[in-house]
Amino acid sequence: LTTSHKSRPLSDPRRRRPQPRPHDARDPSGGMPRGRDEPATVRVYTVCDESKYLIVRNVPSLGCGDELGTLFSSYGPLEECKPMDAEDCEEYTDVFFIKFSQLSNAR
Repeated sequence: LTTSHKSRPLSDPRRRRPQPRPHDARDPSGGMPRGRDEPATVRVYTVCDESKYLIVRNVPSLGCGDELGTLFSSYGPLEECKPMDAEDCEEYTDVFFIKFSQLSNAR
Protein backbone atom coordinates (compact mmCIF):
# COMPACT_ATOMS: atom_id res chain seq x y z
CA LEU A 1 0.00 0.00 0.00
CA THR A 2 1.63 3.19 -1.14
CA THR A 3 0.25 6.68 -1.07
CA SER A 4 1.79 9.79 -2.41
CA HIS A 5 1.66 12.87 -0.23
CA LYS A 6 1.38 16.09 -2.14
CA SER A 7 1.61 19.33 -0.30
CA ARG A 8 -0.95 21.96 -1.03
CA PRO A 9 0.17 25.03 -2.97
CA LEU A 10 0.86 28.17 -0.95
CA SER A 11 -2.15 29.92 -2.48
CA ASP A 12 -4.59 27.18 -1.36
CA PRO A 13 -6.93 28.63 1.33
CA ARG A 14 -7.15 25.17 2.96
CA ARG A 15 -3.43 25.19 3.59
CA ARG A 16 -2.80 25.14 7.30
CA ARG A 17 -1.13 28.26 8.68
CA PRO A 18 0.91 28.14 11.87
CA GLN A 19 -0.90 29.69 14.81
CA PRO A 20 0.96 32.18 16.99
CA ARG A 21 2.19 30.75 20.25
CA PRO A 22 1.23 32.45 23.53
CA HIS A 23 4.72 33.88 24.05
CA ASP A 24 4.47 35.58 20.65
CA ALA A 25 1.46 37.65 21.70
CA ARG A 26 2.65 41.23 21.49
CA ASP A 27 1.22 44.24 23.21
CA PRO A 28 -0.60 46.25 20.51
CA SER A 29 1.27 49.40 21.56
CA GLY A 30 4.53 47.72 20.52
CA GLY A 31 5.69 46.99 24.06
CA MET A 32 6.83 43.79 25.69
CA PRO A 33 5.11 40.46 25.02
CA ARG A 34 2.15 39.80 27.26
CA GLY A 35 0.43 36.62 28.37
CA ARG A 36 -3.05 35.66 27.27
CA ASP A 37 -4.59 36.54 30.63
CA GLU A 38 -3.07 40.02 30.85
CA PRO A 39 -5.16 42.94 29.58
CA ALA A 40 -3.88 44.98 26.66
CA THR A 41 -2.04 48.16 27.55
CA VAL A 42 -4.08 51.20 26.64
CA ARG A 43 -2.93 54.78 27.01
CA VAL A 44 -5.72 57.34 27.25
CA TYR A 45 -5.21 61.10 27.15
CA THR A 46 -7.94 63.38 28.42
CA VAL A 47 -8.40 67.11 28.73
CA CYS A 48 -7.19 66.77 32.33
CA ASP A 49 -3.79 65.61 31.02
CA GLU A 50 -3.29 68.76 28.96
CA SER A 51 -0.99 71.41 30.33
CA LYS A 52 0.36 74.83 29.49
CA TYR A 53 3.84 73.54 30.28
CA LEU A 54 6.28 72.08 27.75
CA ILE A 55 9.63 70.40 28.25
CA VAL A 56 11.88 70.68 25.21
CA ARG A 57 14.81 68.25 25.08
CA ASN A 58 17.94 67.94 22.92
CA VAL A 59 18.44 71.69 22.48
CA PRO A 60 22.10 72.30 21.51
CA SER A 61 24.15 73.83 24.35
CA LEU A 62 25.00 76.94 22.36
CA GLY A 63 23.20 79.51 24.52
CA CYS A 64 20.17 79.66 22.25
CA GLY A 65 17.54 79.87 25.02
CA ASP A 66 16.44 83.36 23.94
CA GLU A 67 15.95 82.17 20.36
CA LEU A 68 13.95 79.19 21.63
CA GLY A 69 11.69 81.54 23.60
CA THR A 70 11.20 83.70 20.52
CA LEU A 71 10.38 80.65 18.43
CA PHE A 72 7.75 79.35 20.87
CA SER A 73 6.27 82.80 21.48
CA SER A 74 4.98 82.68 17.91
CA TYR A 75 2.34 80.23 19.27
CA GLY A 76 1.30 82.62 22.06
CA PRO A 77 2.67 84.65 24.97
CA LEU A 78 5.12 82.88 27.28
CA GLU A 79 5.33 83.24 31.04
CA GLU A 80 8.66 81.39 31.34
CA CYS A 81 11.40 79.90 29.19
CA LYS A 82 14.32 78.66 31.28
CA PRO A 83 16.88 75.85 31.20
CA MET A 84 16.35 72.91 33.55
CA ASP A 85 19.63 72.16 35.29
CA ALA A 86 18.51 69.13 37.29
CA GLU A 87 17.26 67.24 34.22
CA ASP A 88 19.35 64.40 32.78
CA CYS A 89 20.24 64.96 29.15
CA GLU A 90 22.78 63.97 26.53
CA GLU A 91 26.18 65.59 26.41
CA TYR A 92 26.23 69.04 24.76
CA THR A 93 22.44 69.38 24.91
CA ASP A 94 20.08 71.24 27.23
CA VAL A 95 16.53 70.77 28.42
CA PHE A 96 14.22 73.80 28.56
CA PHE A 97 11.07 74.41 30.57
CA ILE A 98 8.49 76.51 28.72
CA LYS A 99 5.30 77.83 30.31
CA PHE A 100 2.62 79.40 28.13
CA SER A 101 0.18 81.91 29.56
CA GLN A 102 -2.79 80.00 28.10
CA LEU A 103 -3.47 76.28 27.73
CA SER A 104 -4.70 76.67 24.15
CA ASN A 105 -1.31 78.08 23.08
CA ALA A 106 0.55 75.00 24.32
CA ARG A 107 -1.57 72.63 22.26
